[in-house]
Amino acid sequence: MSSSGPLISNTYMLNAISTLNRNRITAEPYLMKHGFEPASLCASDYFHPFYQFRDFYTSIRLEESIPDLGLMLGSEIDFTVHGMAGFAVISQQTLFESVKLMKLLFQYRLPVLKVIFVESEHYFGLRFEEMVPLDDSYSLFVELVLSSVNNIDNFMFPNVKGSSVKGSSVERSQFRLSYSEPSYKNKYVSSLSENVLFDCEHCEYLIPKERKLNTSRFYDPVSSELFLKYFLSEIPQENKINIIQQVTAVLESEEGMLADQWTVAKHLDISARTLRRKLNESGVSYQDIAYLIKKKKAIDYLLNSNLSIAKISNVLGFSDASGFTKSFKTWLGVTPSQYRTGKLPTINSTKKMMLVECEVVA
Repeated sequence: MSSSGPLISNTYMLNAISTLNRNRITAEPYLMKHGFEPASLCASDYFHPFYQFRDFYTSIRLEESIPDLGLMLGSEIDFTVHGMAGFAVISQQTLFESVKLMKLLFQYRLPVLKVIFVESEHYFGLRFEEMVPLDDSYSLFVELVLSSVNNIDNFMFPNVKGSSVKGSSVERSQFRLSYSEPSYKNKYVSSLSENVLFDCEHCEYLIPKERKLNTSRFYDPVSSELFLKYFLSEIPQENKINIIQQVTAVLESEEGMLADQWTVAKHLDISARTLRRKLNESGVSYQDIAYLIKKKKAIDYLLNSNLSIAKISNVLGFSDASGFTKSFKTWLGVTPSQYRTGKLPTINSTKKMMLVECEVVA
């Protein structure tokens, strides 16, 4: 299927179908509803458009009334489901190197979220952000990815129970989530860890620096290099750079934050009509991406600056503070003032946490 946006490996669809069947949920009606070709589901090396994958998961969660669907499906994603990328991850020498490679794994094989490698004085780990507005389904995909990361960590280091080093005083890893505590919090505890915090600034999996040099029991320099080579060779071109990433990059720049789609199209050296077509093929609109950038910057300003609400609204291009307040309440269900005073800050502020872009030339 033609798509200018990110693509999802079919291995995740096959694993999801298997997991749903084991839980007595018939996947076939949803596969037909969202246009999955039977032949494509037979090939492990096939990649599906992001929006198709997103809509499939979202509709099952809603229509089958399974709020914890992300945890259910994510718990079954072990390193083998990630293909050669999974083998490359577990064969790295240290946990630190494995986590950095996980960032690329999700970027190139399961790009349902933007994944950023983060590091501070006391922690390292992964941060998860929306690429496009996911609304109520955001938690579903965070659960899916977090469970997968946790599975790999537990497989590589089986003596680390509940994200804490057995028999030692090493601080436990933390699962920090930007959304409110769900009704099924107990399943987070049983699936992930007791060390789960909600209403944080970001969604993050943070590992204590004491574990940085933990050596993988599967480390093999020869196999590691071979697995990485195969992993990089199977990456679809759409996942190396796609139209969503390109538009996001322009809008996240200081000079492009308030740019309209004609300005962004000019920056990308394409026509506005071509831009709209490419975004439509990806299942998103220009407004979707612009909305997400404004939401992200609003949160950052509220938590990491002393700017007044009026000033923030002006910086973000709103005509007045009341318009900004109305939009923000639509986004997060609270006013900017309530958010600023009621949110739990991350362990390290955005300004203290170093964001590391781990790029590999394929």
